Amino acid sequence: NNADIKGNINLRNYELDLNAFVPAFMYDGKSFDNITLTAKGNRDTLHAVMVVANIKINDSLELPGTKINLAASNNASVIHLTTTASKSIRDAELNATVYHMDDGVRIHFAPSSFVLNDKKWRLEKDGEITLRKRYFDANEVKFVHDDQQIVLSSEMDPVRESSNLVARLENINIEDFAPFVITKPSMKGILTGRATVADPFGKPIIEFNGQADSFYLDGKEVGHVKLDANANTSTGIVSFNGTGSGEKNDFNVNGNINYKDSTGAQTDIVFKANKFDLNILEPYMNTVFSQVNGIASGDIRLYNDKKNMYITGPARISNGSMTVAYTKCKYLFNDQQVNFGKDLIELKTIRIK
Repeated sequence: NNADIKGNINLRNYELDLNAFVPAFMYDGKSFDNITLTAKGNRDTLHAVMVVANIKINDSLELPGTKINLAASNNASVIHLTTTASKSIRDAELNATVYHMDDGVRIHFAPSSFVLNDKKWRLEKDGEITLRKRYFDANEVKFVHDDQQIVLSSEMDPVRESSNLVARLENINIEDFAPFVITKPSMKGILTGRATVADPFGKPIIEFNGQADSFYLDGKEVGHVKLDANANTSTGIVSFNGTGSGEKNDFNVNGNINYKDSTGAQTDIVFKANKFDLNILEPYMNTVFSQVNGIASGDIRLYNDKKNMYITGPARISNGSMTVAYTKCKYLFNDQQVNFGKDLIELKTIRIK
C-alpha cells in the first residue's frame, strides 16, 4: 500500500530512469520496511541502488540499514550489499557477481565479511554457488574467523539423485549460531563436524555428525559430546543419538523432539548413564524439586504425553540433594535407589538427612 513509483523510458535513446518508495513490503514471510529504489539504465548497463530501513528474516534475524548497489550488464550483475546492525549480526558486507542463466543463476563471491557477536567473519574469494531448476552446486564457499571455519560445498545424493549441500564445521562456537536455530535449551561449546542438507531450497532434511568440546546445556556442564542427528524442517522432528563424557557425566542419550510443537508432545528421550549429573534435569523437575544435585546411574526416560512431562526409570544416586518445592525443605542422601514413575517417585527404604 501507498507505494510511489516515478520514472520514464526513452526508447529512442535507450534510457531508463526509475525512482520508487515503498513503505512496506512482504514476501514469503519476510518483511521489508521503507524501501527506496533508484535506477538508471542505457543500452548496455543497468545501475540500481536500493536502501531498506529494515529487513526481517525471522524473529531472531533482522537486517536494518541495508543498502544494495547493483550493476547489470550482459547477463551478469555485480552486487555490493551492506547492512549496519542487529542484535546478533552487524557491519555485514557482501560482494558477488551473479551470472544469469535461462533456468537459474551462478554466484561468484568476492571477499566479503560480517560481524557476528563482535567477531569478524570473512567470506573468502572465489567460492561459487550455482542454482538452477534441477541442479545445485557449491564449490568451496568458505567462512573464516580465527580458527573457526565453515566450508560449504555440494555432493550428489545417490538415493535422491540430486545435489546435497554439505557444511564442514571446524571449532565453531555454538553459542554464536545456536540462537538462529533454537533458543531453548541454551547451548554452549566448541563444535566440529559435518552437516548435510538434502533438498536445501525445498523442504530441507538436515543430517549432522560431529562432536562438541566443553559443552554446556542450559548453563550446566556436560563435557565432551558426540552427536548424530537428523532434523526434518517440514515436520520439526529432530532425532538424535549422542554420548557425553566428563567429570560428572558418562552416558548415552537418544530420542526425538519436535521444535515446532510448543507442547513438547513428541519429546521422548532415553538416558543410559554410568554417571549423570542430575543438575542438568533440574529445569524439567522444578515444579516438584529445586536445587537438584547428585550423580546418578541407571536408565532414565524423559517424555511428554501432550499434557505433562514425565521422568521415569530407576536411578542410583550418590551425593544427592534436592529441595521439595512445596515444603521448601532440603533433603540430602548418598548411595540410594530412586525409582521415577509416571505419577510417582518411589523411594522405598531410603536414608535421608
